[in-house]
Amino acid sequence: MKRIVFGLLVIAAGVLWMLRNMGMMDDQMVGIIFNWPMLLLAIGFISLFGDSKIFGIIMMAVGGFYLASHIYEIPVEFKQVFWPALIIIAGVMILFKAGHTFKSRIRKQARSNDLLDEVNIFGGGEIRVTSKQFQGGKIEVVFGGSNVILLDSELAEGDNILEVTAVFGGFKLIVPAHWNVKIESSNVFGGIVDKRIMTGTVDMSRTLVIRGSAVFGGGEITSILD
Repeated sequence: MKRIVFGLLVIAAGVLWMLRNMGMMDDQMVGIIFNWPMLLLAIGFISLFGDSKIFGIIMMAVGGFYLASHIYEIPVEFKQVFWPALIIIAGVMILFKAGHTFKSRIRKQARSNDLLDEVNIFGGGEIRVTSKQFQGGKIEVVFGGSNVILLDSELAEGDNILEVTAVFGGFKLIVPAHWNVKIESSNVFGGIVDKRIMTGTVDMSRTLVIRGSAVFGGGEITSILD
């Protein structure tokens, strides 16, 4: 569903661009549609159809705030309150999500390292995963970065999906050189590149599938720990 929504938005962007080039849109409408806050709104909207609903709401709130500031004169008092309020709301949502999954996390404690859940917004971090049945998970970076070290891990059988979102940020996956990795990402002024030098026998029955989007950001896959 997420990829369908992304495709529809890309088509809509192309149609609007064509209408602008044909002179069928006034300057005010062009200024509203073709700017970076609208891009953040689109990214947030797409994220609502995946597992990154908190990320999507934050992106839509930030994009909506800056888009409104382009159209209306926002009082200084509101600007001073907006960012602290956004952080508070994000924190409350994270707590609700943590509370909702707390019991299931306890039940699956023995497998908690099998699924990655890495989120960095305006920050960075590094995590080492040692799972012997790694099944993917998600990575979200917004104006930040993440290093994920998987050198001591082994893939579970079949396709293991890793959902990635990189917006004005980046991530690095350090994986064994013999892993079978497939990249299926949607990129806008960004991308994900596999820089590994393949060594050893590749087990085609175990695959890490990297899906998601990179917008003014990206990711790197390597097998060398700096």
